[in-house]
Amino acid sequence: MQRAGKIAFIGGGNMAEALIRGLLRGTYPAAQIVVSEPAELRRDTLAQRYGVEAISDNREAVRLADLVILAIKPQMVGEVVGEVADLFVGSKWLVSILAGVSTAALEEQFD
Repeated sequence: MQRAGKIAFIGGGNMAEALIRGLLRGTYPAAQIVVSEPAELRRDTLAQRYGVEAISDNREAVRLADLVILAIKPQMVGEVVGEVADLFVGSKWLVSILAGVSTAALEEQFD
């Protein structure tokens, strides 16, 4: 099976945690997962519980990743995507699990 490379989660809430748990159960290596989460307690919990790298810097998470999963609250999309949009070059992939945010609305954030 071909791996996606390093996966970064922007946001470490319940949805991100569920995906991380599923990846790890499917034998995806924890060393290939990084989570960017602003809350220190949540970062510590994810790192201890799953053995993933947990950081507070969205830009660093995107830099490290081949695949980025946006797992933030929909109202944060403008701020977060604006912060990292310039890092999406080459073969970097983006997956969004944002409720109620269309692909078109997300694409506008990258213009």
